[in-house]
Amino acid sequence: NGKIQLSNRDSRTGTMETPPLLQVQQVTKIYRNGRHPLAVLDNVSFSIAAGAICCIVGPTKWEDNITRTLRGIERPSSGSVIFDSMRLNDLNEHELHCAQP
Repeated sequence: NGKIQLSNRDSRTGTMETPPLLQVQQVTKIYRNGRHPLAVLDNVSFSIAAGAICCIVGPTKWEDNITRTLRGIERPSSGSVIFDSMRLNDLNEHELHCAQP
C-alpha cells in the first residue's frame, strides 16, 4: 500500500502548521497491458506544506510514475492531485500546462 507520511504536522497538536501546497489523495495509476492490469501506484496519499523540502525516493519506475502524475503529464486512474488549491485532475491540457512550474 502506498501510504506515505510526508506532512508538516505539529507533533504536539497534530494540526498542519501551514496549509499544504501539494496534496496527493488516494492516487492509483493502472496501466493496461492486454488483459493484465499493472498498478504502478496504489492508493498513495501525502501532503507537503509550502516551503517544505522533501525528495521522492524509491524504485526508479515508481519515482517516474509519481513524478509524471504530480506534474500532470499523466492522469491518475483514481484519486486526486491538488496543487495550490487547484485539483489538477479537473484541468484541461492548456490549463495544466499553464499551472506547471
